[in-house]
Amino acid sequence: MSRITKPHTALLLAVVALLVAGATQAAAAPSDLRSPDARDAGQSTQVTDLRSPDARDAGARFAGQVPEPAPKTSSGDVEWVYLFVGLAGVALVGGVVTMAMRRRRLGHVTSSRV
Repeated sequence: MSRITKPHTALLLAVVALLVAGATQAAAAPSDLRSPDARDAGQSTQVTDLRSPDARDAGARFAGQVPEPAPKTSSGDVEWVYLFVGLAGVALVGGVVTMAMRRRRLGHVTSSRV
């Protein structure tokens, strides 16, 4: 029976044993550490085009595809957001004008101290 007398040799053997054990464990079975949602998303074969409609149209021109027509909105051609912003602006200006006229009509005078 041989006895290891040098600590360097024992340390070297321990490192080699750990490396061999780690290599065999890593080669045995790769594990998927992703969450269940990420695994489901990774298995999907469907390709989604995330480009804007204008970019899709420009890309279709080069690929020889015919671009799809833009969908019509149910509200016609009126942009309701712009209409509401405009109405809010008119109401704000009207309120400021009304306050100024009322203040002038009441003869509001600031007091000055002497």
